[in-house]
Parts: sequence; C-alpha cells; structure tokens
Amino acid sequence: MELNRNSWDKARTAFAFAIENIDTDHWEERYTLAYYYRGRLTKQLGEAGQWIKRLEENLKEYPEAPGMRLQLGILYLLVEKREDAIAQYNILKDSNPALADELLKLIKKRGKPA
Repeated sequence: MELNRNSWDKARTAFAFAIENIDTDHWEERYTLAYYYRGRLTKQLGEAGQWIKRLEENLKEYPEAPGMRLQLGILYLLVEKREDAIAQYNILKDSNPALADELLKLIKKRGKPA
C-alpha cells in the first residue's frame, strides 16, 4: 500500500507535535518511539541525510541538546551507521543517562552488527 504525499505530511506533523510536547523531566519509552518513527519517516522520504547534516551542525552550537543527540543517534542507526549511533550513545551517557539508555535499547534491538 502506497501513501500519498498528504499522508506523509500529516504523519510528519503528528510526530513533530508529539516531540514538541515531550515532558523531558519524566521520560517515557513512547517519547523514544516518537523520535524513532519520525526518523523512519525521514528516511522513507529520502531526507535522512539532510536531517543528519542539520543535526550535526546544530550540535556544534548546542552540544548539550540531548533530544537532538538522541535524534541523530536514531538517524545514524536507521541509515546503518551503527558506530556513529554508538558514538552518540557514549556522549549521552555523560550528559543524559536516561536518553543514553533509550538509544542503547534501540541500538541493541534494531541495530545490525557492523
């Protein structure tokens, strides 16, 4: 079944809304899944490379942005750059252990060995 562009745009809007309304003080697995499925949508639309570059640039300016780091790690995982995803996990370990654990779960569950 193929979705039309309007459906993709609605999905993108829904994920953006969900992510914007995350309670970062009380992280839940569903928040991680919102990032993950938005990443999958981004990859499906052929926009993963653009998002990765944008996140890498933003993290140069805001290195302590854990949500961006989680999103970057997920995108690396989705484009089969497992080692880069692990590097994001290692950075998150020190700055935000809860998000690091969430990324590690995805790496273990969905990441293919290098």
